[in-house]
This record gives sequence, C-alpha cells and structure tokens, in this order.
Amino acid sequence: MKIIKYRIYNPIEKRMIESGATPTMLSSFFGVTSILHVAHKMKYQQYTGLLDLNGKEIYEGDIVDANIYADETPQTLTVEFRKGAFVIDYEDSEFDCFLVGEFPGTLKVVGNIYEEKP
Repeated sequence: MKIIKYRIYNPIEKRMIESGATPTMLSSFFGVTSILHVAHKMKYQQYTGLLDLNGKEIYEGDIVDANIYADETPQTLTVEFRKGAFVIDYEDSEFDCFLVGEFPGTLKVVGNIYEEKP
C-alpha cells in the first residue's frame, strides 16, 4: 500500500512542514497549513513513495542529482508531478522524461525548489 504524505514550505520559518500518514494527521496538516497555501502561494508537495540512494524520501519539488551510468556527471533535475505521474526531464535520453519510479539509474536528493538550491 502506498504511503500518502505531503509537505509544504513555510517561508516565515524557512523550513518544511511535513504531514503524517494517517487520515487524522493529514486532516490536521491541511487545516494548519492552509494559510501558507492560500496567502503565501506555497504548493503542497506529495511524497512519491520512493527513496533516493541514501534512503531519503523523494517528494514532488525535490531537486535530485540523476545519473544512469556511474562514470557520468549527474544531471541536477527537479521532480515534477505531470499528467498523474512523478517525472524528471533527463537530457541525453531518447525519451522526453522518465517516470521517477522507473528511472534506470540513481537519484540523490540534493535540495528542493524552496530551500537553498545546489
């Protein structure tokens, strides 16, 4: 079963606020964070259900170092939610993008779109 979790960036405290995975925790999270979403135009970021090579959870809006081959320089890319799927745009590929869960190489979370970028 997929774990459903979200997070949102708090620009006042300059930190992420994460939800829990139970229905009660999710309900409380959305009630508390709705002002950030509406007044500050912050986006809710959904957990992909996947972990990076270091065991860190990957969320929509994360910036990842991605590479298919161990000897190549990683590309720094953003995880996006498009047309019902979590994707990354990987250059030098015959495809326009990869589904995050089907990326054939390694992904390492190095930041997110709100906090300091690499």
